[in-house]
Amino acid sequence: MVYMLWFMQEAFRMGEDQRTMVDRIVEDEGYNSRSEFYREAIRDKIRESQRSHDLRVVRRRQERLEEDDTELVDHDKAMRKAGLDG
Repeated sequence: MVYMLWFMQEAFRMGEDQRTMVDRIVEDEGYNSRSEFYREAIRDKIRESQRSHDLRVVRRRQERLEEDDTELVDHDKAMRKAGLDG
């Protein structure tokens, strides 16, 4: 919903040149109307935002895993340290 309001606000601010460009895109790409074009743009913006969020989450997880991996000790060293080197 926020994106819809944002796009409506942007559409209102558009100059005549930009409106002409949007009309040309609507005609060339086969959209039924400007509103269909805006809906598609909103969907694309939401998808891009979600992908960006997902990538940030994955990067944070990878960083945490890498930090955890640095704490791992060789099995033989850990056994010797525990006095279980047999």
